[in-house]
This record gives sequence, structure tokens and C-alpha cells, in this order.
Amino acid sequence: MSSFSWDTAIPDKKVKKPDWMKEKSQEILMKSVVHLFNEKNKRIKKFEDYYHPSQVYDMCILQEYYRRTYKVDSIDESDFYMRLMAGAGTAAHKHFQEHIFGPAKVLVGSWTCSRCANDIGTDCLMPDSCSFCGATRPHILYKEVDVLDEKLKIRGRVDGILALDEDCLLEMKTKGLIAFQKITKPSRKELFQVNIYMHLLNLNECMFTYIARDSYDFKFIVAKKDASIVNEVLHKIETIEIAIGKGEPPRKDDGKPFRRCRKCDSGTARACPFHEECWELVDE
Repeated sequence: MSSFSWDTAIPDKKVKKPDWMKEKSQEILMKSVVHLFNEKNKRIKKFEDYYHPSQVYDMCILQEYYRRTYKVDSIDESDFYMRLMAGAGTAAHKHFQEHIFGPAKVLVGSWTCSRCANDIGTDCLMPDSCSFCGATRPHILYKEVDVLDEKLKIRGRVDGILALDEDCLLEMKTKGLIAFQKITKPSRKELFQVNIYMHLLNLNECMFTYIARDSYDFKFIVAKKDASIVNEVLHKIETIEIAIGKGEPPRKDDGKPFRRCRKCDSGTARACPFHEECWELVDE
């Protein structure tokens, strides 16, 4: 037991040892938790022939062409701390959906009962009770809205649709306190994501709800649909699909490959699974 230490429990030197962790027993417990977590969360994402709105902003057209041509599975590389943050975000989403927006009768979606597994309603506001067993909150659970367009090959899931003066998309983001305080408008990446959803759901506005993980303070910011963003994303998808149909890597109008990286030895380029194929291409 005495051989365990913070360094063996958490090999990542960038992660500072917490001030409260003094005893060997705490380090052993931490190692066990991390080990169990990593073993249970080693996930390979099977190849899907769909584009996800969360990826389109910084999607490399050439990389996506090769991934789809070779039908390559991907590895979920989220580490322990990234998953903890993701879990905190999921919990915040559920809290606002089921205990704030739902009871306020502004959230449209599908609802189920955790007590009897009954589907209470679809595309409706939050019911007051389960129609089968009579259960009330907190047993009434919200199901996020799945979005699928087979023609465009786009699949995703939205946080919800708000029934206000005009129906609008709900998009929730959790942030650390410092980042939360600096937010004055959505980032361009966030706008790319929601504009695709607004396009597919025929909505004109998105209500961003930013939540501070530290304090649960929140703020609302409205964003209008931007046709130029939608057109840019659809053009990216069209470029990839046309290239796949031709069986030739996509190129820009000037004949250069549609690669995102500027240098073959950059960290991003070296980490790409298609590094060799990409940099073998020469300008036409």
C-alpha cells in the first residue's frame, strides 16, 4: 500500500495534487476511482454516415472525406476530468429542463415517468402528473429532441424548444465562473451549431442559456438565424459528398487540397489519422 502516491494515481503532471489530499488512503482511493472510470469508459465510436452540428464549425473537409471513404471508427479520448465536467454540464441541463423551464410551462418536448416508465406526452409542455400512476415531479423526466435529416445526413440532439411569443431553440452551455462572467455573445462555433438546428427545425431564433458551474448563476442571450452560416455548412457537406461520389479528394478552386492544417509537422497535422494520405497530395 505504501508504494501508492499521487504520481502513480494521476500520471498527468499538469494536474496539481489537491491541498486536501494528504493521506495515502486518499491517494489509493483516487487511483481506484480513476482506474475503474477509465476501464468502464474506454469507448470506440462506430462509424456513422452522419454529420453532427457540433463538429461542423472546425471540421476539416479533407479529413472528413477520408474518414467517410474508409468508414473509420473513432476513439473517445475524453479523460477523467473532461468527463467530470461533461457530467456536471449534463446535470445542469437536466435541472433547468425538469425543474425550471418544464414547470414554467415553456419547454416543449417528450416526457416520461421514472416511476412506471410511461410515456406521458410528446411535443408538449411538461405534464403536471403521470397519466398512468399519478406521479409528479421529480419523477417526470424530459427527453431531449432528436433531429435527423437523411437527405443532408445530419443528426443531432437539441436541448429543447421554448414556447415563447414565437417558438425558439433552446441551447444550454455550462461554463467556469471566469468564462461565464466574460460572455457577452455566443461564440462563432456555438452559432454554427445552433444555426443548423434552427434550419432543420424551421426556427428563427435561439435562446442561449449560459450556466456558471460554480454558482449556478445564469444569463440569457438571443441569437437570430444566420442564413450565411447555414449556407457555409451546407456547402462544406456538399463538397465532401461530391468528392466521395467522384472518389477523388476534395480540392479548392485554386487546385489546393481542402486541408485545414497549414504545415505537415504541426501538432494537429501529426495527430490526424490520415496524415500520410493528406500530405501526399500535391497542388494541381
